[in-house]
Amino acid sequence: MVGFEEKRAEEKRTSSVSDSRYAKLEADMEKQNQIYIDSNKQRQEQMIKSQDHQLEAISRGVGVLKDVSYAIGDELDDHNEMLDDLHTDLVNTHSRLGSVSAKMNRVLELSGKKKELIVIVILLILIVVVIALFFIPI
Repeated sequence: MVGFEEKRAEEKRTSSVSDSRYAKLEADMEKQNQIYIDSNKQRQEQMIKSQDHQLEAISRGVGVLKDVSYAIGDELDDHNEMLDDLHTDLVNTHSRLGSVSAKMNRVLELSGKKKELIVIVILLILIVVVIALFFIPI
């Protein structure tokens, strides 16, 4: 066992010498790693902040689009109502025009018959005058 303990003691001595050699290297590597981690963390935080700002801008834009779409919807409702009113007015006007047109046709028919009647009366008067002139001696 003495050999084993001696080996162990020798290993501790050589390991402490090599540990002291590599301790500075390890500390330096640890420092470099920490710097790298910190810089990456800082970059990621900056990227997250940038993305947050972009998302806020997008959110504001979406809010504006929402307001505009509601305004457009209200405007469309108003126009739809006006078009319905116009349609109702056009239907009423068409109905009245049909009624007036029928009355005008009737008046034209009656006036056409009156003209014929007037022409017949005038012709009868002319016939009576011609007959009277023919049979009445002058």
